[in-house]
Amino acid sequence: MTEPTAGTLAPYRHVVVGVDGSDRARRAARSARVLAEAMGAALHLFRADLGIEEISPGVAEEVEVLAGELGAAASTAHLGRAPARPAKLIAERVAELGQAVACVGSHGRGAIGAALLGSTTSDYLAWSGRATVVYGPEASAAVAPERVALCVDGSEHATALLAEAVRWARILTMPLVVVRASSDAPAAHDEGDEALVGVLEAEAGGAGAEARGVVVRGHDPRAALVDFLGAVPTVGVLATHGRSSLAATMLGGTAGAVVRDATGPLVLRRPPSLPVTGM
Repeated sequence: MTEPTAGTLAPYRHVVVGVDGSDRARRAARSARVLAEAMGAALHLFRADLGIEEISPGVAEEVEVLAGELGAAASTAHLGRAPARPAKLIAERVAELGQAVACVGSHGRGAIGAALLGSTTSDYLAWSGRATVVYGPEASAAVAPERVALCVDGSEHATALLAEAVRWARILTMPLVVVRASSDAPAAHDEGDEALVGVLEAEAGGAGAEARGVVVRGHDPRAALVDFLGAVPTVGVLATHGRSSLAATMLGGTAGAVVRDATGPLVLRRPPSLPVTGM
């Protein structure tokens, strides 16, 4: 798949929140309302019911009540259309709306991977090829973001998300920071870190985004990155490992720590350079 060029991705006009009756889903929906308002986007709540033949009246009412509270549209679908694959139904709803992005809340359990995100989110990321907004257990529902940060690690997978990060910066009319977290050990210092963020900063600026590059260092680079993202309300953009099996879609140490501890929304995406796996 050809990588999109920074500045060429269309803005999102809809935010689709997957809800399942849990407290984490309700928190994600309330957080997503703040984000949708900042984006000027419409908020939608979507529930995949466990019923095989029809939607349970109780489920439909629950979604309608929460949607009314948040000023959102509500829709449901039963899993008979996609047994055991609610991620497929969420993807169908996103595709129906067009220029839409899915949003979910993490379980808040475990250090990394599918245990933290939940199987539906991991499933969606593994094959859809779309970005997903994730709210971790520490995310604040009331704080609007003030900047966008593309978190890079030197891999082509992370740098391939520059176009997605520029899209968010332009939607939100906020500055973009390209941030690289590295060890503060003298032996780990690499001038290539500064060069990398400088190149990406220039490319983002050429696409019309107000951008700057930053290298943050610490004994634990993961903690340094989380601290940086938490210093100012931030939308963080990160890549998953992007492999197709459920076990291999685990986020890895850095991204997993960010999901677990970040106080703002995170945009996760499987690198667009990798082939999309089917359902």
